[in-house]
Amino acid sequence: MATIALVDRDMVASRCAASCHPSKNKALELGVPFETLEVEPLDTAIFRANDLLYRIMDSCSADEYRVFISGDRNYRKLLYKDYKAHRADVPKPTHLDSIRELLAREWQAEVCDGYEADDGIGMAHSERAIIVSNDKDFKQIEGEHYNPVKDEFEVVDSTMAAYYFYHILLKGDAADNIRGVDGIGEVRASRILTGLSPEEMHTTVSRLYDDERRFLLNYKLVRILRSPEEYEDILRELDEAAISESQGQELTEAGT
Repeated sequence: MATIALVDRDMVASRCAASCHPSKNKALELGVPFETLEVEPLDTAIFRANDLLYRIMDSCSADEYRVFISGDRNYRKLLYKDYKAHRADVPKPTHLDSIRELLAREWQAEVCDGYEADDGIGMAHSERAIIVSNDKDFKQIEGEHYNPVKDEFEVVDSTMAAYYFYHILLKGDAADNIRGVDGIGEVRASRILTGLSPEEMHTTVSRLYDDERRFLLNYKLVRILRSPEEYEDILRELDEAAISESQGQELTEAGT
């Protein structure tokens, strides 16, 4: 059976662009002051991106590949305005946009308009696919995974996939500005979930949240979509919520 590598473009672009910036370890290695080091040229970032992708294809023995790019719009920001809000002021690596353009042009990367590259990969996933990323969030999807940074393969079963998903819901995700259950971190979350079935994990985690609405919101924020239908359902919910809010405002204004 042919193998398809589903590649997280954001991982490739960010790693290769960031690798061109000077580091204190590089300064120590070269024996020069850190302040004297400059950002390496774009050609170096491009070479590293191409090299990484070719190595991924070779390691996965992939017959096909699909590279996914997060688009400008993201439904999660409509669900929760503070989603990844703290990243707004974080400076981007110098060559990041150029590497993204390269991947779109030379590697036919698919732009996921309205949702993230993670969701594009989730929708494209099948039994013959390998998910390529170093992001642990992908492990909520059962199947074969390849971490090109560690050069490691892993097969995630349904129980492990549920564990990774509910683990994020419990401890939260600081990178995405999602608050989990207060007082529960990495270790306690593991203790709570270990030994439970996926159904038991759902029941246990939902009960630990302080309110059902926040649990359901985080569930939608954390879950990687598996089909276009799931995306359409969320858009429908957002439309209905907007209509309801508009009608409520109209009634309020009419009563004043």
